[in-house]
Amino acid sequence: IDDYNAMFPGEGRKNFSARDNDAFHAYYMDVALKELATALENLIEPCGEKHKRIIWKFFSEYKEELSKHFQYEEEVVFPYVESVLDHTEKEGFTINQYEENHSNVDEKLGDLKNIVMKYLPRECDGQQINNVLMNLYSFEKDLEKHTIIEDEILVPVVNRLEYHEKQ
Repeated sequence: IDDYNAMFPGEGRKNFSARDNDAFHAYYMDVALKELATALENLIEPCGEKHKRIIWKFFSEYKEELSKHFQYEEEVVFPYVESVLDHTEKEGFTINQYEENHSNVDEKLGDLKNIVMKYLPRECDGQQINNVLMNLYSFEKDLEKHTIIEDEILVPVVNRLEYHEKQ
């Protein structure tokens, strides 16, 4: 897409907002992670304190990392994208800086899956393990799609718009 108008024909720009991603972020934090937390709580209930601490610490750290990731996007990246779309681009930041520092928040989910599959004691219920793994797989796939949208659509489009603004 070489032209802003081609990206948003007609009234399309009025209906588009980089802040639409905020709704996805809210869903991940308020719904998907809560469902995963509940499944993890049910899973680790019969486990010893050591296993409970390990799982819960790992999950809590992941949740905090994801929250910081989303906060950065909502406070820095999305306002910048909106400024580019509105032709009021702010100096001192580019979409390439975001792309270079875009952390892959779905990798730690793989680590959590491995912990659940390989290191939990036998007293953990097999059905609960399956429930947690299904939650993890679903959440991971959803985050992968979210990352693809950001990396393969948002970044290239904003990159082109930045380039055309400088021409």
